[in-house]
This record gives sequence, C-alpha cells and structure tokens, in this order.
Amino acid sequence: MSAKEIIQKLSAVQGLDVCEADYEKTRCNVDVLATPETFREFAKVIREAGLLIESLTAVDAVPMMVVCHFTSVYEVCRVVGRVLIDRENPVCPTISDIYPGANWHERETRDFFGVNFEGHPDMTPLILPEDQTDFHPLRKSEEKLKNLSELIGRFAPAREEAEVSE
Repeated sequence: MSAKEIIQKLSAVQGLDVCEADYEKTRCNVDVLATPETFREFAKVIREAGLLIESLTAVDAVPMMVVCHFTSVYEVCRVVGRVLIDRENPVCPTISDIYPGANWHERETRDFFGVNFEGHPDMTPLILPEDQTDFHPLRKSEEKLKNLSELIGRFAPAREEAEVSE
C-alpha cells in the first residue's frame, strides 16, 4: 500500500491528524498525531495496511510523547505515529494485542520513561530489576525539560503567534 493510500485510509479515522511527511528530512512518508482515544484505531488501520512495527518509545518533554514507527516491506513507506500524554500521569493504551511485537517495546518504554500501557497483559520490568519500579533512567529533571514545540517543528506555535511573543 502506498503512502497516499495510507494517508487516505487514516484520514477517514475521526480524531487523527494525518499529514504527508517530508521524507528527505524525516525518513518518514506519513506523520500521524493520535490522541490516546484514537491510538488503537490508528494501529489497527496500519496493521490492516500490512506495515510492520519498527520501534516504540517515548520523548520526555512537555507534554510527554509516545512515538512509534512502522514500515512496509513491499514499498518505500514509513509511518510515524505520535501520541501526546500527560507527563504527570503517563498512560497510553497498549497496541500489543494488535502488534505482538509492541509487547517488549512497551515494557522497555515503561522501564525507561514510566509510561504505563493500559491493557498490556504483563508490564513486568523488562530491563530494570523488578524492585526498581519507581526508577526511570530516561526521565529528565524538571529543570532540563523542554517544551515539545522546541524539539519538533510540527508542535511549534504558528508563525504569527511566535512573532507576537518575541
């Protein structure tokens, strides 16, 4: 399935923000922003399109973001899916029942960032000792946190807003 066909299918899902990505810059063809409520539907559409999961991790910023990459083995087509979640209560729905390969990625993300994947069948720590459930080595201290708009242009304020605040 081509990137244009995937964009068309994802655009039919209410609540997804879908856009064509700049492949030369991002190495992705499709960029999707989902809400926690639409994340599973996004994953189902991508699964039906035949894409495989490459990775799933998080970005510790304000707000916190879960990021996952999918790829097609038949065409040059990569999709990035992003979900913004509350950093103080980092909960995201699991997609491990849709993509069994997400199981370990979600457990690793819980270990490193403290994100709990709601509905995951076994959130036992994957890498860290089982008694270290409150230690998440990739969480930043409050003074080192950046706003997500500083890291990813898509989340930057519109140009007029940026000019007004300067």
